[in-house]
Amino acid sequence: MEDFMNAFFPTNTDHQLNLPFYLTSSGIFFTETEMDRPHGYTSPQWIQTISGSGQLYINDEVYDIFPNTGLFIPAHLPHHYMKTGEDWITHWVSFDGYAVADLLQAFGLTDFAYISLNNPQQTQHLLEQIYRLSNNEYHQHYFKISTLLYDTIYEIHRLHTTKKSADIHGSQMFLTLLAYIENHYMDDFSLNDLASIIQRSPQYVCRLFQAELSMRPFEYVRNYRLSKSKSLLLSSPDLSIQDVALRVGIKSPSYYSALFKKEEKITPREFIQLHQRGV
Repeated sequence: MEDFMNAFFPTNTDHQLNLPFYLTSSGIFFTETEMDRPHGYTSPQWIQTISGSGQLYINDEVYDIFPNTGLFIPAHLPHHYMKTGEDWITHWVSFDGYAVADLLQAFGLTDFAYISLNNPQQTQHLLEQIYRLSNNEYHQHYFKISTLLYDTIYEIHRLHTTKKSADIHGSQMFLTLLAYIENHYMDDFSLNDLASIIQRSPQYVCRLFQAELSMRPFEYVRNYRLSKSKSLLLSSPDLSIQDVALRVGIKSPSYYSALFKKEEKITPREFIQLHQRGV
């Protein structure tokens, strides 16, 4: 059985359960042995290996676990793990809260992630802070722990995004495409045009934008054009809606007006009136 001397499982009050992020468990320098969870764990987990080795069975795959690797395991995802060396030592945390599901969705952390950590100190330090605060008068520190949990989730997101970018070797290509859109948003171009700029397939461009921004390429182009049109509406309020649409690369003024209303909940002219300074 595991040694729970370096683990903390809080009993949260109703007030703490109403926080956007609250702790459900924490451990540092924890000696792992074997754990079988056919129905998963009740909260999302981050498990970071400090030393030793283990094996994880999840999603019909087997993963070898080594030092400086991190595992993000969503809630209720069945998994089984065990040590494979003399000692498998981990830091870990699990969390919940009313904002957790939406934040994980926004950060693209809805599936299991295995992450090699080039610089493990940041997450390791956060996990140690959480454990030491929680193990020392938890009910006085739960607000601080809530902010540290957000920092931890953000750091996992940053590591995961870096990993995805590295996996597809696309970060520089992505910046090239953003620069092209910034300089040519007023022009008419297609997905094939974007693909030809970086000499990749249209499917690759779609994967690139999905990995970096969790959106389709022309979702980003549309949002960028709308943003530019808002600046133009305010700097040149006498322009016709047709001229504004054309100057940001949208040929149809009726489509532009409908899109603007859908995204902003007001018309372009109402947007001008809302932001006009009084005389």
